[in-house]
Amino acid sequence: DLIPVYQQLGFEYAESNVELELNGKVQAQWDYFKTEQHKRRRAFVKEIVPTT
Repeated sequence: DLIPVYQQLGFEYAESNVELELNGKVQAQWDYFKTEQHKRRRAFVKEIVPTT
């Protein structure tokens, strides 16, 4: 895990890549930092029903 190494090197801020809002495993990576959510990524499913 590189995050503790970055902290030892003095990093104070980090920006994440695109992450789904409810993906707990990905969000858990940021437990080492004070976080502020300023953008969201969600996925929606809409069923397409063919018309006859």
